[in-house]
Amino acid sequence: GALGILGKHHLELNSAMADFAAKAGLSETQTKELTGAVIGLSRGHLQSKTEIASSMEALVSLQGVQASDKETLKGLTDQYLNFATATGQDASNAVAAFDDILDAWGLTAADAGGIMDQLVISHQKFGLSIPQAEAALNKLAPAMKTLGMNANDAVGWLNAFAASGIDAGTTTAAFNAAVNKLTDTTEAGQKNLQT
Repeated sequence: GALGILGKHHLELNSAMADFAAKAGLSETQTKELTGAVIGLSRGHLQSKTEIASSMEALVSLQGVQASDKETLKGLTDQYLNFATATGQDASNAVAAFDDILDAWGLTAADAGGIMDQLVISHQKFGLSIPQAEAALNKLAPAMKTLGMNANDAVGWLNAFAASGIDAGTTTAAFNAAVNKLTDTTEAGQKNLQT
């Protein structure tokens, strides 16, 4: 019955938090505090407590968020849960995808929220595929950074191409090829620019 289901969910949360504590080296007090944060977040989100705990653990292990900074960790987890709900992604997978994006652009976990908001708007306005856009942001970073552009510029380019019916994968390949051609300083590369 209902008590059996509640008991099962409680055991799953305890197991997830024990795993999190072991991986992050949490003290017993930190584990209790973060368990409370997970329970609090679960009241306002569709994700299970286990998924919320996994998202927190991913933020600590992948993005370097300090488990001891409970409020920051809770706030970032909240952002990823909202993003996951809006995009249909698993929140832990979104944390992993953004870890690659943030690394590629030299950004921190605190910078993810603005990019997530832009991607949701891009999806709504232009039909941009979120997984494709996440992959494209990661792959566009070297070429765009070479030209002095940032992640916001990259989203803008993805939007412009999406509005023209061109998917993020095609955009990435074309943009990277063009920048490679423009920045090729070899004699052959400079000759190709002249033709």
